[in-house]
Amino acid sequence: MRALVSIAMLLVCVAAEAKRGTVIIAPVNSLGVSAGQARRIHRWLQAAASDLAEFRWRSPERLERKLQEAAHFACRTKPLCMGRLLGEIGVDVAVMPDVGSVGDAYVIYLQAIGAQGVIASASEIVDPRTQVRKQVRALLVQLLAPRRYSGSIVVNADVAGAWVYLDGRRVARGRRTMIDAVPVGTHALRVTHERYHDFVRFVKVGFEQDVSIAASLTAFPIKSKRMHLLDANRPLTDRELPWYRRSWAVAVFGAAILVTAATVVALIPHSVARDATLTVVPP
Repeated sequence: MRALVSIAMLLVCVAAEAKRGTVIIAPVNSLGVSAGQARRIHRWLQAAASDLAEFRWRSPERLERKLQEAAHFACRTKPLCMGRLLGEIGVDVAVMPDVGSVGDAYVIYLQAIGAQGVIASASEIVDPRTQVRKQVRALLVQLLAPRRYSGSIVVNADVAGAWVYLDGRRVARGRRTMIDAVPVGTHALRVTHERYHDFVRFVKVGFEQDVSIAASLTAFPIKSKRMHLLDANRPLTDRELPWYRRSWAVAVFGAAILVTAATVVALIPHSVARDATLTVVPP
């Protein structure tokens, strides 16, 4: 029984490893950078790869030896050839880095190549003076796990019951809202409430960045006053009523109606008497 459990656990582990996929980082193709800088960038990529536990990373030595052989030398620039070569060494995906320089920074262009050729590509300008590992990890995530290439937004509204919209989609309601898995880039944020002006902002989200937004809503003056009057639960005074409902307006309208009615009544008998004595002459 124990042996069967052990075998079952081993099969589960093997299945999990197979699902993760094997990835290798190919040697850096230098575009105007020295060999020492290329090796340095390759070490950055290897270090950042260790943070992506969902993949099994293979050592690049075997791939390097294959690419040095005459039969495989041209595969470096031919995706389909590289895909066949990966099958020979038991690797699912190869990350192919091309590196150039812009001032003190590096331009790193990555391609993910599989059995069918190029799967995806990503590029970034990496500044070696600040958070290199995070920058390179972001580039690898963008290439291999684009759904994880995201950040989050925390919205703190100063009004209870406010609705929060992101890129036109309603996501939550309340004073504090946490929006996870927001793709890296610029997004339209709107916080709305029926008694207040909308709060609208464009929010830039970076990789693994938590952006905090304080949404301060401004009340509608007229609507707020009316709601205050309704909440007071008392009769409205003459000044608080619209002009056409005030006492003087009602009196004027009433007087006008009485005068009009009296005039009509006075004119009706004369019209009837004239009609009674009227002689109709046949044509």
